[in-house]
Amino acid sequence: MKIHPIQQQFNTVKQITKTVFCGKAKNKKPVCDSFERSSVINSKNAASEKPDIIFSTLEKMGEDRSRFRSFDFEKEGLVLSLNYPREAFIEDVASILEGLSEEEKRRLYSEFHFQLIKNEDKKLLEGYPQKSTMRLNDGLNGTRQRLNQTIQKFSENNPVQIEGEEELSEQLTLLFGAMPELYTTVGKKQNKTHDFTLDIHTLNVLQKTMNNPKYQALSDEDKKTMQMAALLHDISKKEGINDELHAETGAIAACSILERLNMPKEKRRDVPKLIFEHEWLKNYNSPNKNKAERLDYAKSLAKRLKKGNLAKMEAILTESDMKSVKRDGAFFKHYKEAFIQGTTELAEFTEQIKNSVLIFPNIKLLNRKKGDVAQNGGLAAAAPEKKAAASNAAL
Repeated sequence: MKIHPIQQQFNTVKQITKTVFCGKAKNKKPVCDSFERSSVINSKNAASEKPDIIFSTLEKMGEDRSRFRSFDFEKEGLVLSLNYPREAFIEDVASILEGLSEEEKRRLYSEFHFQLIKNEDKKLLEGYPQKSTMRLNDGLNGTRQRLNQTIQKFSENNPVQIEGEEELSEQLTLLFGAMPELYTTVGKKQNKTHDFTLDIHTLNVLQKTMNNPKYQALSDEDKKTMQMAALLHDISKKEGINDELHAETGAIAACSILERLNMPKEKRRDVPKLIFEHEWLKNYNSPNKNKAERLDYAKSLAKRLKKGNLAKMEAILTESDMKSVKRDGAFFKHYKEAFIQGTTELAEFTEQIKNSVLIFPNIKLLNRKKGDVAQNGGLAAAAPEKKAAASNAAL
């Protein structure tokens, strides 16, 4: 499938994310087929067989006495080191492409699913480098071969190291090797609000999620969903700026990553949904909203997260994310009151929605006994007072 140029992809984000992730768009094609999936590592090229490695590694990292759960990801000077650093990869790619026309670069960027952009004096990496099997009579096959070798060096067999932490380094190497998209986060600077680079922030969010007692009370399947949401929640964030679209683009990218990992269809919906909504507090707590508007937003969010434990999981992810912005959780402390108010309202509205009874002709509702459904037309034959109570409870 032909990839949209990356700069054009961002122009279509808002339109695409009006639909349910991995659901059906107006053109009857799955949303994941319409956007970022083509810039994610292709299942034929890497890691399609590695979901077991990912979840077995995450299981070890999540054990009660694991080094990961006790490690200080907020200590000064902490860096993840790669045998082949992201900065070296960027410079090598720039050298390979030197002397090519802009049209030739554009063609290769689309083919290899990433691009280098200039930001003042620095070159930045966007997208997820992927090897190409194309061979064309355009005089660029030698360049393709060099790019393939460079991408393989960066995305495969590229050990992740934390000084003095052999076990943790081995676990991260396994995790990044199975999800090569994570390599693009290493050393990636965020906006000035953040104290940490994107890789450290991401691992901090995962750790805080695992250490949350509410996470520990979840089922094993919900824990897996949360693990993937924590790892991928900022996967597409642009470097060094306030990227207002990263929740949307990250959710769409996550669809493809999870599809490649052979995650069940249900999980391919839940994880992107959590990612898409993970900045909900910023919208809820907007200074432009009054109390009634905040309540309306909480109701709307509850409707979108009514399935299963999604609302609870979103609250856990948001708390972990906010606590990982500044050292010692200073960012979260500043917005704690709004967070508590918002999550309380979200929980209340979600519970109301789950307990409400909507009555439609010819539909038997799961939360009503079969005997309560009249056979003539399928209308509920409940007592009038029960009907009234159900109607009042419905949102």
